[in-house]
Amino acid sequence: MSRLSLLAFCLTPALAWSQLVVNTTQTPSQLVQNVLLGGGVTASNITFNGQPGNMVNEQAGDFDSNLANVGISGGVILATGNVMNAVGPNNSGSSSMGGGNFGFSDPDLALLSGQVINDAAILEFDFLVTGDSLKFNFVFASEEYLEFVNSINDAFGFFLSGPGINGPFSLNAENIALIPGTTDPVTINTVNDVVNPAFYVDNGDGATAPFNSNNLVSGVLLNDSTMLEGCGLVDFTFYRVGDTTNTDTVNLNIIGTATQGVDFTPAFPSQLIYYPGDTSITFLLNVPMDADGLEFFTIQVQQMIQCAGQQVQTEFNFYIDSPPPLAVQVSNVQSDCNLTEVLAPIVAGGSGNYIFDWNTGETTPTISVSPGLTTTYTVTVSDTCGVAPVTVDIEVDVPVYAPIVLTLTPDTAIPCLGDADLSVLNVAGGDGTFSYEWTSGGSVVGNTATVNVPAGAPTWYMATVTDGCGSIGQDSLLTTTAPLPAIEIVTSGDPT
Repeated sequence: MSRLSLLAFCLTPALAWSQLVVNTTQTPSQLVQNVLLGGGVTASNITFNGQPGNMVNEQAGDFDSNLANVGISGGVILATGNVMNAVGPNNSGSSSMGGGNFGFSDPDLALLSGQVINDAAILEFDFLVTGDSLKFNFVFASEEYLEFVNSINDAFGFFLSGPGINGPFSLNAENIALIPGTTDPVTINTVNDVVNPAFYVDNGDGATAPFNSNNLVSGVLLNDSTMLEGCGLVDFTFYRVGDTTNTDTVNLNIIGTATQGVDFTPAFPSQLIYYPGDTSITFLLNVPMDADGLEFFTIQVQQMIQCAGQQVQTEFNFYIDSPPPLAVQVSNVQSDCNLTEVLAPIVAGGSGNYIFDWNTGETTPTISVSPGLTTTYTVTVSDTCGVAPVTVDIEVDVPVYAPIVLTLTPDTAIPCLGDADLSVLNVAGGDGTFSYEWTSGGSVVGNTATVNVPAGAPTWYMATVTDGCGSIGQDSLLTTTAPLPAIEIVTSGDPT
């Protein structure tokens, strides 16, 4: 018999996608038995934070992330605070909503982190397995990314103890949660944007973009098994381990809300017979679409565990659900200046295996367009699991602006030794965003709507106005020097 401890630590939980669904209705014992463990594993002595696992705790729950980019479709979530905080919205640089047990520590986590530990979340149980290996998938996230890297060191550990294990942690346990390909434990100091960046996803700090990205509660998520209806054949394989030289018969019992032969076909037999040399028996199940909602079935197998000297009933738990309907979100585009625009529908629901059919003939999730005039594009999104397709339109509005026409100051006569302002009095047409340039004799003399010029020889000034799309309007005016006033000399007669 082996013992497994799952531990997570952080000061405060973070926030996550609004599409993440989290529930806290099951006790830690129920989470282990109903969600965490698959077939071939029997658990006992389940505790959470050192207490019997028969009470609901807001630091532990189950989750569904079919509509969120977690990387695991569903399972158990452990958090240092209230797991409901993982739902979001992620609009704060920090969060501390309820939950947690400040001051609750763990020496093994402290050894991983190298720091004092608070708010530990510890799920612990004994287990028996019928095979020779045990597999868990997990995602680690922390509120402390990235601002507290190399400061507050959140940590996560999988501590396995039992016969033949001689590790450095409590009960001679080994930590099996390591950065792949290394001996590094999982902490915010050992996986971030600089250290082991291949395993890190940056979701912002909660105070700046991106909001509602992939950011999760500081904690752990572990996967379950759910089959979506209408998605083709499902491969079920029962493996035989150990001695395969004899014929072996295994009894099967199927229970649950799903009906064999209706909700999945064909029905399982009541017995599996392994002949000498057989190592596996495979069934291909068809799970048709129906309107029954979420269903489950449990495959109960009776096996003798030789090393434990006892008969153990192994339960394989599976869920059947309809893929959620497709939802396609698009926005019309204002394409000033006929720039190249990327049309990118946001799709949710279904199985995630989407098919795109654009009225342009393209089949990619996004297309780039530069239509030249206002055009409507249509895309139909379907799913490989037979979910009803959705068709949406995206209008690319390309405004057509009138040519630019200028009104300038009239030709101007400037008094000798004086100066004068030359102005663009009005601009008609264009997109309304203008820049100005005045030139004379090929040289730039100003870049505002009005320039001041001195008197001199007759000179042409050219005004050029450019709008935000690069369209140009030009006009010119002539300056001269005003004539000098006539000088009249009057003298009086002198008779002498």
